[in-house]
Amino acid sequence: MDGIVTSWNSAAERLFGYTAAEMIGQPIAVLSTPERQAEMPMILERIRRGERLDSFDTARRRKNDEMDASR
Repeated sequence: MDGIVTSWNSAAERLFGYTAAEMIGQPIAVLSTPERQAEMPMILERIRRGERLDSFDTARRRKNDEMDASR
């Protein structure tokens, strides 16, 4: 709930290019693109309030700094 990565699976490794050792304990915000820095705190706040999050369009950054449009 505080935005720190506590687990990271092999699919996340393939998708984002970071190993579990690199990501566990890090803020999930490292995956945010510069123009979406405010998005993750907003998502976490909605979850804390108990709101349901349906799908939404977003973009995240891979380790090699490429952008990944996700849904």
